[in-house]
Amino acid sequence: MRAQEVATEHAAERMALHAAHKSESDKPFARAAGVIFALLDRVPELRSVIAPLRRNPKINPAERQRTERDALDRRHGRENYALDRRYAALGRLDAWELRSLENSVRRQVHEMEAARGQKAETLQERIEVNELDITLPADSLHAADVKQAKGWKRREQKAAGQKTQKRPKGYRLPRDDP
Repeated sequence: MRAQEVATEHAAERMALHAAHKSESDKPFARAAGVIFALLDRVPELRSVIAPLRRNPKINPAERQRTERDALDRRHGRENYALDRRYAALGRLDAWELRSLENSVRRQVHEMEAARGQKAETLQERIEVNELDITLPADSLHAADVKQAKGWKRREQKAAGQKTQKRPKGYRLPRDDP
């Protein structure tokens, strides 16, 4: 939309400049000068192009018109270049946002698949635990968890299970007694 506005503005400026040149060439100088000055007052872009030439009125009309066209073309080129840079920047921004969106969607899909997998695993584990609870007697489940130690480990576990007094009772009186 901005490109259309700029193109319309450029066309209007070229037409205004052409009309000023045409009226200048067809009519006497005084009338042409009046039209040009009125046009300059209405169109600020033309004022910036023609102002240096108004300071030097002795330049011939053909040369002046050529320099005016060149100045206008240069300004239009700068504006079009700025517009192209803006479109390129917007294109890069769109590409970046699209990559970001794709990565976000991809991440969400992976998270959902992982959640589904965990849900299926927990459901399968629940089924297996329930199946074991139903089919096995209670003692066999506990016995399967406890490993039977052999040799010195068994003796150590047995000794750890018994409460042995490590030191003899002292001769002190308890604190509660006077």
